[in-house]
Amino acid sequence: HESRVTGMVVDHKNKCAVSFDQENNQIKILDFQNNRVKTVQITLMGQVNNLCLSEDGNTVVAALNNGEIKVLNLNELTVQTFRGHASSVVSVTISSDGNTIVSGSHDGEIKIWRLDRQLVDTIKGHGGQVESIQINKNTNQIVSACGMPDQQIKIWDLDSKTVRVIDAGWVSSVRSS
Repeated sequence: HESRVTGMVVDHKNKCAVSFDQENNQIKILDFQNNRVKTVQITLMGQVNNLCLSEDGNTVVAALNNGEIKVLNLNELTVQTFRGHASSVVSVTISSDGNTIVSGSHDGEIKIWRLDRQLVDTIKGHGGQVESIQINKNTNQIVSACGMPDQQIKIWDLDSKTVRVIDAGWVSSVRSS
């Protein structure tokens, strides 16, 4: 990149990395196996707060500060825009099958989307900004973290429609493996 990289993610099999250069509107795909770099020119209207990559390495999801989510299909080089948050989207994740996207926003909401842009559900329950979101790949649960004012990690069980709350002090992110 020729300027500041504002997002980067490495696939779970360590075959490639995807990075985003905000100033030049470029996504670079770094292929570790073939030692190649592929550059994709893309315009995203807004600052990238977070990137995630599907397990198959074909889909990049970007959380933007303008409340949008952009989904880039790396095979077809197509971009979809998801709209529904009232504030900056700060965290996104994609399910292991690549069909569900979950987003967390400064509006305090968690949204669950299908890859066809259909909004499946909106979860409200944090007292502040959702700072980080992950899908537990082994269960039908979403794990979210909220900073001020509630400073909690919440585990949302989508099957039973229950939530478990962990008071965590100050929280900035959660990760799922």
